[in-house]
Amino acid sequence: MVKKLKIDINSETMDIVSSEQLTLLQYLRQNGLTGTKEGCASGDCGACTVLLCDKEAEAPFITVNSCITPLLQLTGKQVITVEGLTAGPRLHVVQQQL
Repeated sequence: MVKKLKIDINSETMDIVSSEQLTLLQYLRQNGLTGTKEGCASGDCGACTVLLCDKEAEAPFITVNSCITPLLQLTGKQVITVEGLTAGPRLHVVQQQL
């Protein structure tokens, strides 16, 4: 089944048509956001980690493994990838520490 959803990725609102099987990682990489990597494809290694913001949750920012996160679960949420951490040529402090 195909459904429509709206997600904010790196401060850009995306209107998406997605199948139930599409993961966040697959969507990101298909749309040129290749900084998020696939390692184990089972959520164990953390190579695919992104930030998820849900302003209604107790902890507004959490990390999720995008390789096992169905895109359809993210309706109305904000996703921040490694590309979204900084808006210029310099690395974000978090990126510098890695």
